[in-house]
Amino acid sequence: MSLTSAISVSLVMFLAQSPTLQAHRELGQAVQPRELQGLEHQPPGAIFIGGFATPGGTERNVIEFYHYSRRSPFSAVVPIARRARETPDGQGEAQWADGRSCPGLYSVLAAFERLSPPLFRVPALAEPIPRSSPPSVGFPLHGSLVSVWGHATQADGGPMFMTLSGANGLIDEWVRWADRQLQDCWTLTEPPKPDEAED
Repeated sequence: MSLTSAISVSLVMFLAQSPTLQAHRELGQAVQPRELQGLEHQPPGAIFIGGFATPGGTERNVIEFYHYSRRSPFSAVVPIARRARETPDGQGEAQWADGRSCPGLYSVLAAFERLSPPLFRVPALAEPIPRSSPPSVGFPLHGSLVSVWGHATQADGGPMFMTLSGANGLIDEWVRWADRQLQDCWTLTEPPKPDEAED
């Protein structure tokens, strides 16, 4: 068994009793790798939102979003973010951003919530398929590929975990913009849990 496989198996076993995973089993939902990763890095008392990966091939920055919920219904949540350099050997030292000292994190998450998922591309099945069709436009497996992922809600209200990847377009623009917004926020100190946060 490779080191990567051993780490994946250990992670699944470690998270086997997670309430989030139990809820997924009850709903019959599959757990995706980025979701497992987010749960693994989740600070105590925080809730995993989602994340994104900056452009890169075998090396890229991976940013994960979390939030602390406050006991008072009239208080806003406190967002935090984690960043690490990801290589084929794993992730490097984590850096952190705290919404209490990084207002840009609120802007990034507000824009993250408004990201519009792309439409699936399906050929016009009701029309004859031409004998000579132009090749479909794919995206590279290396280079400038970006990804975003997170908990989402379907049109009928059903929950899902969504992962999107691409090499250009609106999502690529958002990833690059978000990375710039947070560039001055990173420190090596994990943000403390707010005193008024829920346990």
